[in-house]
Amino acid sequence: MRIRLFSFVALLGALFLESCYTRIANISSPDKNIRVSVSDSIMTVRYGGKVVQTIRIGSNHWTESSRIVETVEDRYTMISGKRRECTYKYRAMSCSDANGKNLLVRVSNDGVAFRFNGADEQVSFVIPDGTRRWLQRQKTDYEGFYPESTQASNGKYSYPALVEYADGMFGLITESGINHGNSCSYLTCSGDRYPVTYTDNDETDTHAWRILMLGSLADIVESTLVTDVAGGGTVTDNSWIKPGVSSWIYWAYNHSSKDFQKVKEYIDLAVRRV
Repeated sequence: MRIRLFSFVALLGALFLESCYTRIANISSPDKNIRVSVSDSIMTVRYGGKVVQTIRIGSNHWTESSRIVETVEDRYTMISGKRRECTYKYRAMSCSDANGKNLLVRVSNDGVAFRFNGADEQVSFVIPDGTRRWLQRQKTDYEGFYPESTQASNGKYSYPALVEYADGMFGLITESGINHGNSCSYLTCSGDRYPVTYTDNDETDTHAWRILMLGSLADIVESTLVTDVAGGGTVTDNSWIKPGVSSWIYWAYNHSSKDFQKVKEYIDLAVRRV
């Protein structure tokens, strides 16, 4: 009887420990259309109730503690870009492990942004075969094509990466908030996984934002999610910055941008066109 009782108690204890480490923290966008679930090693993104993107985020127990911040609304002004007056409305969730390492997730109506603080970043986007995607193989001049594919092809790929999860429903993967000490990154395809890979060592505890814009192609084109999380600029007086006409030398003369006289001709051309 004692042996059976001990076995039963041990079983209950094992189930309790397992449940402690398989907790899931959830957060939704302000309009409830996007939902993000975080477990110990997986981030799952749903759009309209359907899973669209699985992201592996390392093996930390991220749900040791979690805290959700209700809807936040940031406003800022752009000198140039998609729109002058920008509004970033989102809900945020902070997840931590027992060692105080932190994962911050923000969910807005146009996508998801997340970053790590005090933890080694181990992010891998899962894109199963059969899913349409458009990726550019990494090149030093960043002038490659974006061929359509439905199969993984091992190699290095530059941002952004466009994925079609369903007919007319897309996701755009990129990065933002790359500050002093942060390394830029790219995606390395290995089977159905696309790990984030640094070009150099990341020298700070706070890593760059990982971005996943979601919606139709029009939604993605209109999204300002990259600048929403990029942070304010260091230039306090921007009155001297006046967007205007510009002319570009590269296509006509390629590397002659090193030729002062040629550069001067194009500067003068831009002035004459004002």
